[in-house]
Amino acid sequence: MITMDGKGVSIAVRNAGAATVWPVRYDLRVPKVNIGFGENSGRVLPYRNVVTGLRLLGTWKGNAAVFDQPVYREANERSAILVQQGAGGPIIGAKNL
Repeated sequence: MITMDGKGVSIAVRNAGAATVWPVRYDLRVPKVNIGFGENSGRVLPYRNVVTGLRLLGTWKGNAAVFDQPVYREANERSAILVQQGAGGPIIGAKNL
């Protein structure tokens, strides 16, 4: 479970082991992109939820923990928290903030 309050981001996922915690900032706008190469060459496609920021927040050891994290609520940006098993494993928890 991932929750957010005035103190920060709280994480508690059962039997997950060690994980990395990533705050992700993404753009809500949907830009159109000209595709120059590959199977979609020549097409104009919409890009949704383009990531504009990603940084390591910390390592989670499997016990309940709180991490400081600013939440982005600018006009065109939002944020989410990803909890990734180990270093580069599957995503075991995620929450839009």
